[in-house]
Amino acid sequence: MDTPFHSNNYLLSLFVQMYGQCRGLEDAHSVFAQIQEKNVYTWNIILGINAKLGMWWKMREIYHRMLVECCLPDKYTIVSNLSAHVDSERLTECKAMHAGFANTHLEEDMVVGTALMNLYGHTGDTNLATILFVKLHNHDLITCNSLIAVYAQQGKENEAFQLFEHILQQGFLPNRVTFLAVVDACNTSAALFIGKKFHAYVSCTELDLDPFVLTIFISMYGKCDDLGMAVSLFDKLSDRHVVSWNSIISVKAHKGHKDDVFRLFFQMQQEGSLPDKVTFRTILCSFSGYSDLGRGKLIHIYVMSQKFDSDMIIGTALFGMYGRCSDLESARRMFDGMINKDVVAWNAMIALYGGDEHGGNSVLELIDQMQAAGVSADKVTLTSGLSACAGVSIEAAQRLFEKVKERNVAVWNAMLGACENQGYGKLACDLFVQMLEETAPDKVTCLVMLSLYAGMGSTALGMCVHILALYFHYDSDGPLISGLISMYSKCCCLDEAGWIFGRALVKDAVIFNSFITACVDHDRSEELFQVRAQMLQEAMIPDEITFISTLDMCAVQGTLAEAKSVHACIVKSSYLSDVSIATSLFSMYYKCNNLEEALSVFSSIIHHDIISWTAIISATAEQKQSKVVLQLFHQMRNEGMHADNGVYVNVLTACADEAALAEGKSLHSQITHDNLPDDVALGNALINMYTKCGCIKNAKIEFKKMIERDIVSFNIMIAGLAQHGHGIEALLLSAQMQQDGVIPNDYTLSSILCACSHGGLTEEGCACLGIFFDFYSCIPSIENFDCIVDLFGRSGQLEQAKHLLDSVPLQPTCVSYMTLLGAARIQMDICKGADVSQYLIELDSEDAAYYVAVANLYSLVGKIV
Repeated sequence: MDTPFHSNNYLLSLFVQMYGQCRGLEDAHSVFAQIQEKNVYTWNIILGINAKLGMWWKMREIYHRMLVECCLPDKYTIVSNLSAHVDSERLTECKAMHAGFANTHLEEDMVVGTALMNLYGHTGDTNLATILFVKLHNHDLITCNSLIAVYAQQGKENEAFQLFEHILQQGFLPNRVTFLAVVDACNTSAALFIGKKFHAYVSCTELDLDPFVLTIFISMYGKCDDLGMAVSLFDKLSDRHVVSWNSIISVKAHKGHKDDVFRLFFQMQQEGSLPDKVTFRTILCSFSGYSDLGRGKLIHIYVMSQKFDSDMIIGTALFGMYGRCSDLESARRMFDGMINKDVVAWNAMIALYGGDEHGGNSVLELIDQMQAAGVSADKVTLTSGLSACAGVSIEAAQRLFEKVKERNVAVWNAMLGACENQGYGKLACDLFVQMLEETAPDKVTCLVMLSLYAGMGSTALGMCVHILALYFHYDSDGPLISGLISMYSKCCCLDEAGWIFGRALVKDAVIFNSFITACVDHDRSEELFQVRAQMLQEAMIPDEITFISTLDMCAVQGTLAEAKSVHACIVKSSYLSDVSIATSLFSMYYKCNNLEEALSVFSSIIHHDIISWTAIISATAEQKQSKVVLQLFHQMRNEGMHADNGVYVNVLTACADEAALAEGKSLHSQITHDNLPDDVALGNALINMYTKCGCIKNAKIEFKKMIERDIVSFNIMIAGLAQHGHGIEALLLSAQMQQDGVIPNDYTLSSILCACSHGGLTEEGCACLGIFFDFYSCIPSIENFDCIVDLFGRSGQLEQAKHLLDSVPLQPTCVSYMTLLGAARIQMDICKGADVSQYLIELDSEDAAYYVAVANLYSLVGKIV
C-alpha cells in the first residue's frame, strides 16, 4: 500500500477491519503487518476477524505474538480468545490464558467473567463456572442467564431452578432468555418435577397465556415425556402461530406418533397457518422405514409447491428422508442434483450410506468425491467414515484413521467403535491404551469400552474403565451409569450393578431401565418389582423399555397379579397404543395361560404390524386353538398384511389339526405366489398338513422338493407313511435318512415301529429296535417297547408280547398292559386277556376304562363279567 496514509496506524486498522468484514483474511493480515505501532485496539481487530472466521489456531499464534511484543491484553482480547476456544480439546490453552489474569480485576469483570463461565460450563466444569459466578460481585440478568444456560447444557435442572429463584429474590425481572434457559434445563423425564414447579410459577404471572411462553412449555413437557400435558397446553392456545404448530409437531415426532404428525400438518393449514422450513424439516426427519415412503413423497410435493426444495437444509432433510425410508437411489439422485453442497449435506449423505449394510465402499467413494469438490472433511465426516468402515473391513478403517493428522476424541471413539463392531477386541484395547497417551477419554469413549469389555465378559478391564470414569468425574453421567450397570450385569456381577444403581443420586428412566433389564437377565424378579415400585414412588414415568422388561419377567415367573398391575399402569400412561408394548402384553398373558385376555389386548391395537400378528397367531397355535388361528389369519389378510414364514408354519399346523385340506391347499398356493424363501420349518409344516389331512401323495411331492431336510422332516414323513399303512416305504425312508447322515431319535423309532405294526412287519420292527440299540447306542423307552408289544399282538404272538413286558428293564405302564389287552381282544384270547386285566386292576383299580376294556373282551365270546 503506497499512499500518503501508509504510516497512519488508525487508518490502517480501519482497513484491516474492512478487509475482515469482506472476509478478505489474507489482505487483512497483509495490512496488519504494515502497522508499525500496534496497540491493544489493533490486536483486538485482527483477533476478532480470525475469531469470526473460526481460525482459532491462527488466533493462538496472534495472541502469543501480542504477548511477545509486550502488549497487555484487555478484557476484549480475552473475551475474543475465550469465545473462539470454547472446545474441550483446547481447554488447556484457555486455562493457561485464564491463569495469566486469575485473581485480578479482570476476573471480576462482568464481560470476562461471563465468558469464563460459558467456557468452563461448556466443557462440563459447572463447579468452576459457579465459583466464577460468585466472584462477580454485581450480578445482572445477563450473567444469571448465562449460568442458567450452563446448568441447562449439563442437565442440572435443580441448580438452574435455584438460580432462577435467586433472580427473583434479587428483584430482577426474568425475560424470555431466562425462561428459555430454565426450560432447556428440563429436558428429560427426571426433570419433570422441576419443570412443573417452574410452570406453576409462570402460571401465577401475566405470562400464563402468552403464546410464546406456552409454546416453550409445550416443548418442555414433550422432552419430559408428559405428552398429555403438552397436548393440553397446545389446546389452550387460542392464537396458534407457526412456531406453536412446529412445537407440538416436534413433540409428536419425537414420540414417534407419525399419524398425529401427518394429521397436524394438514390441520395447521386448515386453520390458516402455513408450514415453514422448520415444519417441513421436522416432519421429514420423523419419517423412517419403507412404510413412510408414500407420506414422505407427498411432503416432498408440498415442499416443491412452497419452493423450499432449493434450500440447503430442506434439501438435506429430503434426501435424508428418502435414505431412511429405504430408497437410497432417490436419496442419491436428490443429493447429486443439489447445486451447492456444504459439509453438512455431504456428511448427511455419508451417514446414510454408513447406516446401510453394504454402504461402506460408497462412503469411502463419497469422501473422495467430497475432497475433489473442494469441500474439506471435518470431524463428523471422518467419524462417519470410520463408523462406515466397520461394515467394510477394519483394514479400511485403519487406512482412513491413519490419514487423520489431528485426532480428536471423536475420531478415536469412531475407530474404537469400528473395532468393537468388527469384533477386534484386542486391537481396540491396544488403541485405547494409545489414545490415553495422546488425549483424555470422554464419556463416549468410556461407553464404547464398557460395551466392549461387557461383550468380552472381562470384569477386571471393565473396572479399569470405571476407575477412569471416577477420575474424570463422569460417574454422575446418566448414560455412563447405565453403561456401568449393563457391563457389571453382563459380567455376571449383579450385586455390583445394584451398587452402582443404588449410589446414583439422580436416576432417570434410562438408569432404571438398565437395572430392570439386568434383573430380567438374571431372573431376579423380587429386585425387579422393588425397583419398579421405587420408580413409581419417585414419580418417574415408565417408558417402553420399562414395560416390556417388566412384562417379560411376569411372563417368565407367571405372576399374573403383578402383570395386571403393570397392565393398569400401561393403560393409565397411554402406552397401550404402542404396538411393541401391546405385543409384549398379550404375549405375557398367553404365557400365563390367559388366552382370552391376550386376545382382548390384541383386539385393542389399532394398527397391527407383522410382529404383533406373528406373536398372537403363535400364541394361539401354542394353545391349540386351531379355529381361532385360522380366523386370525383371515383377519390379517383382510387388513392387507403379508404373512411371513413363521405365520404360515403356525397356520398350516392349525389346518393339520383341523384336517382342513382345502384351507391348507389354499395356503400352499399363497406361499407359492408370495415366493417365500426356502425354509425347512415351512416345508415341514406343509408335509405335516398333507399327511394329517390324508393326502400322502402331496406330502411325498413336497418332501422330495425340499432342498434341505432335518430330523423333523424325516420323522413327519415316516409317521405319515406309518399312519397311511405304507410300512415298507417308511422303512426305506429310514434307510435313506441314515444315508443322508441324519441321526434318528426316539420319535423316529416309534414311528418306524408303528409303521411295522400297521403293516404286519414283525421281523423288520424287531430288527429296527436292535439296530437302534446297537448302532446308535440308543436306550429304547417304554413307549418303544409298547410299540413292539403292539407289533407282536397284531401278528398273534401274544406269548412273545407278554414275555417282552415281563423282561424289559423298564417298568411297564398302564398303557403297556392296555396295548396287550387290545391285542388279546383282537386275537380273542380270553386267558391272556384275563391275566392282563388282573395287572391293570392292581395298578389302578379306580379307572373305569380298564373294566370297560375287559367287558368288551368277554362280550366278543358271549360272556358278560
